[in-house]
Amino acid sequence: MTERDLANASPLKLIQISDTHLYADTDAELYGIAIESRFQAVLEKVATEEADLLVVSGDLANGDTDAAYQRLKHSLQELNLDTALIPGNHDTPERVASISAGRLSNQMVWQLDGWQILMLDSSNTNSQSGRLGSKQLAELESQLRAHPNQPTLIFLHHQAVAIGCRWLDTMLLEDRDTLFDQLDRNPQVSAVVWGHTHQAFEAEYHGIKLYGTPSTNAQFKVNSDEFAIDESVDTGRPGYRRLLLHADGTIESCVIRVDV
Repeated sequence: MTERDLANASPLKLIQISDTHLYADTDAELYGIAIESRFQAVLEKVATEEADLLVVSGDLANGDTDAAYQRLKHSLQELNLDTALIPGNHDTPERVASISAGRLSNQMVWQLDGWQILMLDSSNTNSQSGRLGSKQLAELESQLRAHPNQPTLIFLHHQAVAIGCRWLDTMLLEDRDTLFDQLDRNPQVSAVVWGHTHQAFEAEYHGIKLYGTPSTNAQFKVNSDEFAIDESVDTGRPGYRRLLLHADGTIESCVIRVDV
């Protein structure tokens, strides 16, 4: 593709929602907040986006119940978007796999319009912190080496760096040093994106964008030492992340807040 073609090409559009935390009971609340109504309000807004891929980055349900996962599946299918599902610390990979059908998928590798999108499973049995594990890290290294010139975006559930919340930073990715060693060897990775922290976050590591995304329900107060809910009229609202992936490997991203 020539420089002129790169400049004129339409960017790939991704939407990320995270930490839906659905219960079997549609009237259930989390931290005093109505989960289902906020989730549906976010989906109504997402439905107005002409996205190439929707990413749901973990903590799909609270409690290992078929009803919550099946309701999530039904709601996501109504959007009629290609959708990537990633487990979080409140999920099991088996539960997420159980709703992978049609346009909903738990596959690791997505090849879209010259971009490689990789979905990593950081769920860690019997732990709130994340872990990729040696097998998955080896698969990641192999995938990156196979496509050294292809711009790449990585999604996972847990934060890969400390975000400044002392209590949340006890639950970040355990093998993050190994992950970043791989990123240093594979400069085609443009960004790493996660959920888990219920708040927006942006930083940079060696030229790689790092993004955290709000929850569809309650948000956690930023830079807090102890657990605290963000009750502000702006950052306390539910939200999602929009990412525009350009053909030259650059990324534009922003958080969209939803009125409830």
